[in-house]
Order: sequence, then C-alpha cells, then structure tokens
Amino acid sequence: RNGPIGSIRLSFLGMYTKYDNYIGNLAQPYGGD
Repeated sequence: RNGPIGSIRLSFLGMYTKYDNYIGNLAQPYGGD
C-alpha cells in the first residue's frame, strides 16, 4: 500500500509531468506529440 511518502512522490511526479509538458509546448509550438 502507498503511504504518505508514496502520495507525495506521486504528486511530485504529476507536477513534474505538467512542467515538462509546458516546456515541451514552448520548445515545439507547432505541435509534435
């Protein structure tokens, strides 16, 4: 089972994914994946 640390880790990964997608959109404004 995931404890509090697991939840924090998932939240961090979620924020990182959003940040990475945002940077990816800036880097490739004409689309891509």
